[in-house]
Amino acid sequence: MRASGNGSSGDRGGRYWDREELLSIIEACEDAIIGKDLDGVVTSWNVGAQRLFGYSAEEAIGKPLFLLVPSDQEEERRIKDCVGAGRPLPPYETVRRRRDGSPFDASLTVSPIRDAAGNVVGAATIVRDVSGRKRAEHALAKRGAEQAALSRFTDRLHRANSLEEVSAAALDAISKALCCDRASILLLDEAGEMRFVAWRGISADYRRACEGQSPWIGGANEPQPMLVGDIDAADMPEPFKRTAAAEGIRGLAFIPLIADGVLIGKFIGYYNACHAFLQIETDLALTIALQLGFGIRRLRAEKLRRASDEALRRERELLQTIIDRIPVMITIYEPDAKVLRLNRAFERTVGWSTEQCAGASLMEQCYPDAAYRAEVAAFMDSCSDGWKDIRMRTRDGREIDTTWANIRLSAGTRVGIGMDISERKHAERLQQQLIRELNHRVRNTLAAVQAIANQTVRRASSPQEFAAKFSGRLQALARTHTLLADNTWQGAELLSLIRDQLLLEVADGERIVCLGPEVRLEPQAALHMAMVLHELGTNARRHGALSVPDGRLLVRWQLHTGGKELVLQWSERNGPAVKMPQTSGFGTALIEQSLKAQGGDARLRYDADGISCEIRLPVMVGGAPGSADPAASRSSSGT
Repeated sequence: MRASGNGSSGDRGGRYWDREELLSIIEACEDAIIGKDLDGVVTSWNVGAQRLFGYSAEEAIGKPLFLLVPSDQEEERRIKDCVGAGRPLPPYETVRRRRDGSPFDASLTVSPIRDAAGNVVGAATIVRDVSGRKRAEHALAKRGAEQAALSRFTDRLHRANSLEEVSAAALDAISKALCCDRASILLLDEAGEMRFVAWRGISADYRRACEGQSPWIGGANEPQPMLVGDIDAADMPEPFKRTAAAEGIRGLAFIPLIADGVLIGKFIGYYNACHAFLQIETDLALTIALQLGFGIRRLRAEKLRRASDEALRRERELLQTIIDRIPVMITIYEPDAKVLRLNRAFERTVGWSTEQCAGASLMEQCYPDAAYRAEVAAFMDSCSDGWKDIRMRTRDGREIDTTWANIRLSAGTRVGIGMDISERKHAERLQQQLIRELNHRVRNTLAAVQAIANQTVRRASSPQEFAAKFSGRLQALARTHTLLADNTWQGAELLSLIRDQLLLEVADGERIVCLGPEVRLEPQAALHMAMVLHELGTNARRHGALSVPDGRLLVRWQLHTGGKELVLQWSERNGPAVKMPQTSGFGTALIEQSLKAQGGDARLRYDADGISCEIRLPVMVGGAPGSADPAASRSSSGT
């Protein structure tokens, strides 16, 4: 980044930041930070801006910003008005273009820049690329649209009174949920031949050429979907390929329709271009197929009901079998007869069966709180579209999270479709807990960084010395955080910690030996041990045994007192002559304070040919995070 002026700015605590520190902070920022004067000419351009827009600082500074990063006139006018009035422009989202012309979604914040006299002399713009978030929102919206299409399909399916209505609802759901260009539905006729019963966008020539064909044998049990992403590369008959090519079809999804475990037909989704099928699309297709098969079977059952009372009894038995086997909770309430039926999934999940509810109020049992019970009853009475999350009490007194959709059939029967989402809710709560824990750890880390910075700057003899030592200690913290993050903050292996902090390379294989059992330190102890190892390793490479070719280092550790105490021996040999220092430096103080914070201690010994250090540190045992296994053994030479 380029900037003008050579003054310093002070913080409220009295510490003054020099220009280089501020520039380093700005350069390290992932976001684009751009400064411009009142004429819109770029005065500063950080590394984030170079990454985001593709222009280097040399190419951008001194150029009008609107030439590098075009924006519409109304947006530019609004920015100028706010900056000219000395007001910051609240964050807003817009679209910007990179140097290569590619657009991206961006979040902008614009603030005025003032001189020492308080006059507005320019503006600072922070630009953040939010394309990833936008894509995630789009994907989430797509999932929501798919679920909405399934919900509407379910509602229309249960209200449909004819095959034409069922087919129309199914074609809508197939097109919207699977995002295909065309669709058709075929059913097996009495002769076992596949016949088109509904279609959209399919020509008569294609229907005549393909009618009667099927990827499955009629009456097959458990037929599987057949997904063709690129028909040209598929192992399919050449006549069918030619027919599809003439129709402009490149991708197809053949989805079987099942009733009572037997193939009764199929629906097909057609794609004009090659299509890569996702698992969620397959799941959606099978859900639609399941509901469509259910709907078609229901229509046939109603037709048989009009023929005879015995047929009605058999078809009701069939429907009940399907309801009992479906892996979701279903409640069916017939208001006229005041009959409530519950499927086996409901019984397995909540604990109440249809027989057990006779003479008892299921609402009072599942929703003891009167106000909440009234809220749930209002939702059931409304039979509105969509799903509602509901807390239920099971028969054995547990509280579970469920989600329900209600459907009112034409005869007034109310159908509830519910799923147990307790695991999902638990995962959401766990995620929030992890976020809070992460925030806590970040605050602790920032406090540690601030303490290290303060102590380092006090003892540094020059800015260069401060920068080198502070950077090394900061990198030590960063490496340990990366190691802990890779282990989901469940602790870190001591051997991995030693390797990271000593920066072991292949060339170190003959000079550095690590011996000891497997030990996992809990996160806070790992951070403190990392700082100790960093200080010892840095000293060894700069002044100790690792600073000369013949120097050797042995790191050995054991577990004492039943695995509750770690004892680590650091031994340097064949290094330069060592003398006891007259004063204790910050590195020594950092080692002692880091171990003391965890209830441990360190004993440094200055032998003639190298430093030795004995470290004692309590460890957690018993299977908790940070546990140690005295029976395991680890050793390493170099990497």
